[in-house]
Amino acid sequence: MKKATKKKAKKPQKTSLTAAQQALKNAQAAEKKAKEDIAKAKAEAKAKKVKKAKQIVNTAVKKTKTKSVQASSKAASVVALAKEQVGKPYVWGAEGPDTFDCSGLVQYIYQHAAGVSMPRTTYDQVKVGQTVPLDQLQAGDLVFWGSETAPYHVAIYIGNNQYVNAATPEQGTILQTMSSYYKPTIAKRVL
Repeated sequence: MKKATKKKAKKPQKTSLTAAQQALKNAQAAEKKAKEDIAKAKAEAKAKKVKKAKQIVNTAVKKTKTKSVQASSKAASVVALAKEQVGKPYVWGAEGPDTFDCSGLVQYIYQHAAGVSMPRTTYDQVKVGQTVPLDQLQAGDLVFWGSETAPYHVAIYIGNNQYVNAATPEQGTILQTMSSYYKPTIAKRVL
């Protein structure tokens, strides 16, 4: 005689499956929270970097504005004093205030209008400041004729395609307009 065996329901497997499903849900929730935490940390780090970058930019802008205002103020003073010298005689080697040669005029103007000590000769003045393209001149820039190693004339650019210079004994200190006939070859920004 055979014994009839009863099949038992596999409730423990269902319980195991439910426990596995719960473990998977927990793992997925933990992974989601970890991803959220990472995203939050990245966003906070980015916000800190952006804040620091903005502070750096703001500081630089303030410094630039200050320098720009100072430079434009000094440049305006240079232009004004240069214009005041128009009509004064040219004398070779003269440093002002009543007569000038070209480099003496530059030295006098920069010292008295901007507080900048410039060398005495054109040969040394061309070594001062930053070289700028002639199509980007700003009021107060110096313009030179000749080469950088052998300049023979200097003037102060005053804007509007014009410059003031102690030209010749016949002309004296004059305001002139740039022309293709007598165009400077080098420009320096000192302010």
